[in-house]
Amino acid sequence: SEMAYAGPIVDTHHHLWDLEQHGAHYDWINAIAPDHKLASLKHSYLYDNLLQDFEGCNIVKSVHVQGEWRGDEDGETKWLTALADSNPQGYPHAIIPYINLTADNLEAALDNMLQYTRVRGVRQLLNWHDTDMSLRAAEQDYLNDPIWRNNLSALASRGLLFEMHLLPHQMPAAVEVVSRHPTLTFVLNHVGCPIHRDDGGYADWLAGMQQLGQLPNCVCKVSGLVHPMHTSPGEWSADTLLRWIQGVVQAFPSERLVFGSNFPVDKVCGSYSDILSAIKTCFDTLQLSPDAQKAIFHDNAVTLYHLT
Repeated sequence: SEMAYAGPIVDTHHHLWDLEQHGAHYDWINAIAPDHKLASLKHSYLYDNLLQDFEGCNIVKSVHVQGEWRGDEDGETKWLTALADSNPQGYPHAIIPYINLTADNLEAALDNMLQYTRVRGVRQLLNWHDTDMSLRAAEQDYLNDPIWRNNLSALASRGLLFEMHLLPHQMPAAVEVVSRHPTLTFVLNHVGCPIHRDDGGYADWLAGMQQLGQLPNCVCKVSGLVHPMHTSPGEWSADTLLRWIQGVVQAFPSERLVFGSNFPVDKVCGSYSDILSAIKTCFDTLQLSPDAQKAIFHDNAVTLYHLT
């Protein structure tokens, strides 16, 4: 049998936070109860922690995605730029800041972000449910807001991409939005956050994924597979992940898939090497060629995030 993929990897989705230095900027972390499942996220996740988690995994480059930092608009990007500049490994090689696309000063805020040479796009969380408040991660239903939709054009004109973090029931709206902005690249986070893990949830998720996967300007991150919103330590394995990865590979061609760890969030449920190993096992089980695996783990990300 073939050996598991051992080539270079780009991690397209991780966070860093220094809560001693910048803790006041992270309302969501401060709101986590000390006895909550996510309590470990109330600790700083620093450069050395990232290096420890990357160790032995052949992570050659990385992309930092905003950690819901609020206030001091470009503070997170400024901090990350200084970190990347002062460390020989150069992580993170690309930065995805937060931006509010409905802000009055949007154009100026985007132009300000462009002074930081590692910025490649932006992310604003879109998770919304009309009645279930626990499923909301956004201030409003941005996906269905005409002003929000319209303002996406400010990204494409600046060569920025949009990182799309939503729930499966929002995928039909996302298909509309992605279709209407053909010159903008959308990067679906965490395979669309499939929180309903039963057969009905899987079918709904897969239908949405297949629609998104047909759109040439939509890329999907193979990330968030052991996200604590739908699993827990010891409750997952390559076997439980297989059908979700199979659905992803069915819906998206391998040239529009990239790998991401979602650390330290997914670290709540498993180690970096265990998660990576399970994904590689699934890819092998699904008979993805070595070339396809190299594309997903490395080449596609280099192209998508201009990491050359």
